[in-house]
Amino acid sequence: MRDMEGKAALFSGQPRHEGPFRIECSGCGNHSRVGVSGLLKLALPFSFTIPLKSHHTWLKCPSCQHRRWVKISVT
Repeated sequence: MRDMEGKAALFSGQPRHEGPFRIECSGCGNHSRVGVSGLLKLALPFSFTIPLKSHHTWLKCPSCQHRRWVKISVT
């Protein structure tokens, strides 16, 4: 018996992974991946970093679209 919806059903509605930067939001808890240009757009018009915090950078979350403390890592 063949699964008519297949693997596409598992991944429908999921954003496409792009770029080497993984952003974890402290507010909504979502994880997003963005490229260099996407990260720059999220940081504008301002952002700042406090190195010793777990979520160390203040910028716009790509998931919830609010300015929050986020953790940025390179994958």
